[in-house]
Amino acid sequence: MSKPLISIIIPVLNGSKFLVRCFDTLEKQLYSNLEVIFIDNGSEDDSKEIIKNQCSIKKNYYLIECNIPGPGAARNIGIKFSKGEYISFLDVDDELKPDKHHILIEGFKSYPKAAMVVGNTSKIYSDGREVMLNLGPLNVGLNEPPKPGILWLQHFQHHPHINSMLIKKQSILHVNGIPENMFMGFVNGEDIALSVKIGMENEIILIVFERFVTFLQD
Repeated sequence: MSKPLISIIIPVLNGSKFLVRCFDTLEKQLYSNLEVIFIDNGSEDDSKEIIKNQCSIKKNYYLIECNIPGPGAARNIGIKFSKGEYISFLDVDDELKPDKHHILIEGFKSYPKAAMVVGNTSKIYSDGREVMLNLGPLNVGLNEPPKPGILWLQHFQHHPHINSMLIKKQSILHVNGIPENMFMGFVNGEDIALSVKIGMENEIILIVFERFVTFLQD
């Protein structure tokens, strides 16, 4: 049985200094059926040239441009361009554990009605400190709506990092994509708003507690 296609969507804004590390984390992914979509969001450095060179080498790497500012707009264009049944997000300055997609796709096999599978995120700071995100009172395994949506709406601090998610593309389209240019105080509200809408409306949200995503603070 063939593996379903996963689309990894990566917004880029002047991210040239992170691209070598980004390419490296993509190369280390153990899941084999991936397409990688870079969305340039108005870079003024040499990001586009570096990515174009990589796309000429990798047949499953693509570069598209977004003239609307903000990661939400860039991700929405990437979603429209994508061919995958599942969507994975990556920020250009972050890293993913090699088994991220392998673990999360197995979660969907166990719970095929789930709209989203989420794992833990570890933040590593420039001074070497490592802190695990606290995802709050969600159950390991199955969580029925609207519990996840209400939790993330009321307690932003328990929202998982967007890089730790694997989401059915159809579920994102069902809620009309990612809200654009939305902020909640000092928090980027676009990611939270997407999760809240999915957590409120879908039948099942699955949370898998596996430490496989690393978020780098520079």
